[in-house]
Amino acid sequence: MLCSLDISNHALDSLPKEMERLAGLEYLDVRRNPIRRLPDVPLPPLIIDTQQWRQLRGRLEGRAIFGLQILPEDRGSDIDFFSEVEKRGILWLSLTGVPQIWIPDVLWRLEQLTYLDLSRNQLLALPESIGQLQHLNHLDLSNNRLLELPEFISQLQPLTSSMSVN
Repeated sequence: MLCSLDISNHALDSLPKEMERLAGLEYLDVRRNPIRRLPDVPLPPLIIDTQQWRQLRGRLEGRAIFGLQILPEDRGSDIDFFSEVEKRGILWLSLTGVPQIWIPDVLWRLEQLTYLDLSRNQLLALPESIGQLQHLNHLDLSNNRLLELPEFISQLQPLTSSMSVN
């Protein structure tokens, strides 16, 4: 049985209404597509990016959002994406390629997260508060500039996916 479908990085401007047949999916990853409209049918929980959030804002009400990728160009956005992640119970969050100084403290309060991608951020260290993310089962720290892994990383007991550190 198909659990997830990744159709990111294409030129899709819409999704066909037949997508409702995939209701058993845990999530449908549509990031980095110029989607301008969604079919008026139930869809699997979506993983979207902040550009799509802006484009589809009104059409996302009542839809399940599984994940969000905050794009570097939206780091100073008028939308408080972290509040939206918390309010909507989003479990999957990607913050890649943003300056380390932009990763706000509010991130560490998103205790419901199960997936967190902090790759390519030039992080030199991790704050101790990362230990508050007790539901994480995937953490990507690849392509940063970490000098060491702090002891408190061991507090993240549910980690089941490989934790990449480069």
